[in-house]
Amino acid sequence: MINNPSTKTSLTSYSKCTNNVHELTADEPSTVIAANSKRLYAAIINNSSSQVTLILGKAGSGSLEKGIPINPLGGSYEINAANLYRGEVCAISTAKVKLSWVECIE
Repeated sequence: MINNPSTKTSLTSYSKCTNNVHELTADEPSTVIAANSKRLYAAIINNSSSQVTLILGKAGSGSLEKGIPINPLGGSYEINAANLYRGEVCAISTAKVKLSWVECIE
């Protein structure tokens, strides 16, 4: 996971990364990171005090508790070579929250 690379694989470096914040409105799924066929890495961090459900796919393809839970206060989800996903990344929460994210393509 983040800051904990496997000792069995070599480290990958990136030269082009985008860092951003996405604000969720309570009970409304929305796109956090658009689909990107060039994505090699992404991380989504929940610094809020409410749990977030991450949806890999269109916003309507998941709902609260039907996706990947990201715990509050620093919980995260990472997309890397071991679980590479290049489609749309969406999220939903029962509260208004902000997610920090980074996406690297090179």
